[in-house]
Amino acid sequence: MRTKEQIQKEKDLYINLKKVDMKLKKEEKEEKNLARLIGNDMDDMKEISHVKKVQGVALLTNRFHTKLPVSEKM
Repeated sequence: MRTKEQIQKEKDLYINLKKVDMKLKKEEKEEKNLARLIGNDMDDMKEISHVKKVQGVALLTNRFHTKLPVSEKM
């Protein structure tokens, strides 16, 4: 037969196990999200390398593909 102290210790251990499990799941989710973001960035870099060269400076982001004005005096 288990004592009250043993029962309480088991409960405490179970609570700590749940906390560790939740933390692990959170970290795995963050890792997965980071890997997805890195993958998206790599895809964007591949797209950028296929953009035609233009005279002047070009903004190459997901949202903007516009040519910036450049002074001819340079």
